[in-house]
Amino acid sequence: MNAQSIVKKVDELACIASEEKPDFILVTSWCISDAFLSINDYNLHTDLRLDRDDTALGRGGGLLVYSKIGTVVTKLENCVKFNQYCCFSVSDITVYLVYRSPNAPIEEMKGLVELVQSAGKNSILIGDFNLPEVDWSTGETTRRSKDLVDAVEDALMIQLVDFPTHVRGNCLDLVLTNMPERVSEVSDLGRLGSSDHVMLGIQVQTGHYHPAPKLVKNWRKADWSKMKEESHRLVGGVEWSHCGQNVVGI
Repeated sequence: MNAQSIVKKVDELACIASEEKPDFILVTSWCISDAFLSINDYNLHTDLRLDRDDTALGRGGGLLVYSKIGTVVTKLENCVKFNQYCCFSVSDITVYLVYRSPNAPIEEMKGLVELVQSAGKNSILIGDFNLPEVDWSTGETTRRSKDLVDAVEDALMIQLVDFPTHVRGNCLDLVLTNMPERVSEVSDLGRLGSSDHVMLGIQVQTGHYHPAPKLVKNWRKADWSKMKEESHRLVGGVEWSHCGQNVVGI
C-alpha cells in the first residue's frame, strides 16, 4: 500500500492486519520513528526500512516491511543504483518493494529498468511506480516509459493489476512478476484512511510449487500419411504451386 503519511494511520493499519491476517505488509509512506510503527503479531524489519535521501528529512516515499511473527525473511543486498527499493527472500521467492517518485529524474527510470533486468527467476516487484501513462494491457506508453515497458517484456514479466489504484482513476501501484502462475489473486482492499491509493491484496504460492500437469499432443505417434491424405481432400486437391501465378502486387 501507499499509505502516504503513516503517522496517524498505524492504529487503522493494525485493525486491518488483525482482520486480513496477511503474512506480509509492504508500505510506501512518509515514515516516523520505528517506536511508533509497531503492530501486534508483526515484526517491523528495520534492516529493510528505507527513507528517501533525496528530499528534506527523507519526506515522502519511505519503505516499510512487516512480517507475521515466525515468518523467515532474508534481506538481500541492493545491487542496482535506484533510490527507493529494498528486496528480501521468503522461501524460494524474491520480493522487491519499490517506490518511484512522480518527479524522479530520468536517471531513476534507468535504474528501474536495470532493476527489472537484474531480477532472477521467481521474482515479484510490488510498489508505487507512478507511471499513469502506461497502458499495461496493450503496452502503449510514452517515450519516458518505453524502455521500462520493453524491459518488462524482455524479462518475460507480466503486470497483474488490472484496475485503478488511485482516486484519479490511474493504475499507479503495480505487481510485476515472472511467475504469474503462482499469483492466484490481486484484489482491491480499499483505502487506508485518507490515502488516495487503494491497498492491494496479493496472494502468492510459496514453497515447493508443482504446476498442474499439462496435456500435450504426442506428434511422434501421428499418422502423417493419413493427415496428408485428409488435408488434400479438404482443399479439393488444389495444386498449391500454381496458386500465385496470376496474383500481382504481393
